[in-house]
Amino acid sequence: MESPESAHSLDQYSQRYSIHGINHICNRSSSTFRRITWTVTFTGMLMFLFYCCGVQIQLYLRKEHVTILDEVPGKLMDFPSVTICNLNMARRSRLTRNDLHWVGQMLGFFKQGQEVTEESLNEELHFLSAENRQWQQKLLRERHSEHQPFDMEEFQDRAGHSLNDMLLRCSYSKKKCDVSDFSVVSN
Repeated sequence: MESPESAHSLDQYSQRYSIHGINHICNRSSSTFRRITWTVTFTGMLMFLFYCCGVQIQLYLRKEHVTILDEVPGKLMDFPSVTICNLNMARRSRLTRNDLHWVGQMLGFFKQGQEVTEESLNEELHFLSAENRQWQQKLLRERHSEHQPFDMEEFQDRAGHSLNDMLLRCSYSKKKCDVSDFSVVSN
């Protein structure tokens, strides 16, 4: 049985804190039925709180996520910057034997210091498909002179990739665009 002193301190404690229901449970002046009702209600709500928290923690730990996007058409925007990087620096079909002599190593066709000869062409280009074998035969028929000049700019213009060939389809803000909408910033 509680001592009157401990009951009095419990009343004071329950009056100081704002957890709803505690003051009704501990109030000695209320009837026993009312205190039992408040105790059952408070305990039930506390159990419901723990249940809801547990459900939310389980939901969080499942790591599900829902993303909702709304597409809103924007006002007139500038044409975006586009960077096109092609790892194939040159079109194989446009290369000449002279090109291979000067930049074949840079393009990865030959090892450092290797001469462009019939044997090296056959050895290094053995992986070619049947279509590219015709290109290889064309290279073997060509004559090369080390005194023949080489111009890198001419090489890029002739053997490099053209935007006309690479741009298949272009539209921006539901309007068609073409090669004239692009400009070269650097090579």
